[in-house]
Amino acid sequence: MALITHNLDQFVFNLNRSVIEEINNTEHFPIPDTLKQQIFQGLFNNNYLIFFSYYCDEPVIKTIYFNEGNLIQIVTKSYLDYPDLLKIVTKTHYLLITQLISTVEQQKRKNHRLLLIILFILIIVIICLLFLLLT
Repeated sequence: MALITHNLDQFVFNLNRSVIEEINNTEHFPIPDTLKQQIFQGLFNNNYLIFFSYYCDEPVIKTIYFNEGNLIQIVTKSYLDYPDLLKIVTKTHYLLITQLISTVEQQKRKNHRLLLIILFILIIVIICLLFLLLT
């Protein structure tokens, strides 16, 4: 099973002990372009994303991330009895969310730079056209 599966605005982290160790020992993990695009579209179209973390196929935590940065977190009640496990899963859950959201922020910055370049070129073209019309 893939570490991250997604459907529209919902992303599922499929965790187990070895996956958690690998994620926590890795500074950055590669994010496929299709996943980056799905995250960007989810935030653009819906203004929110939903992240689920499953540990050994059992739901542990659900986070709803809103475009403006607000979060709603729901924890499976039975995991409150296992605070050490909940802490580890929660840490990994937020590490993954942080990695995914940071890719969206990077994409936004690239899009803003591209927009500025296009606007600059348009302004230059308009100035040149005006100069040609006035001479």
